[in-house]
Amino acid sequence: PTQDMLESYGIPGLVNAIRENDLVQAKKLYEDKILTCNACNRFGESILHMACRRGHLEMVDFLINTVGLSIINIKDDYHRTPLHDAFWSSSVQKYDIVDMLLSHSPEVVELLFCKDKRGFTPLDYARKQDYSKWYQLLQDRK
Repeated sequence: PTQDMLESYGIPGLVNAIRENDLVQAKKLYEDKILTCNACNRFGESILHMACRRGHLEMVDFLINTVGLSIINIKDDYHRTPLHDAFWSSSVQKYDIVDMLLSHSPEVVELLFCKDKRGFTPLDYARKQDYSKWYQLLQDRK
């Protein structure tokens, strides 16, 4: 990550707003031109990674559709995309998040095959007990 990305991640209140799903605070930071699109920690994990991992559907929607984050270009230092984190999430909203991410643009579907440094695709992060639900979601998207 660049120094600018790290400094953006350190903006007071930003990480807590994403972590706590405080959409009001995130919108305020954005409207005040404090929230930037490229904020990430020293491991390359972006605020979109965090929102996906925590299952914050409205925050993910805000970050993609209002702030303008592009899932296509976001990977952490293990080459995991926010899609990896969405599949890993224990949130009940993970299915809606993955569906939204896949609907974002045709290129996102290719990220289903994107392997991280350990050779795992986003689907490899899904919990086994959820396989049938994931299968159904992906079948319905054909």
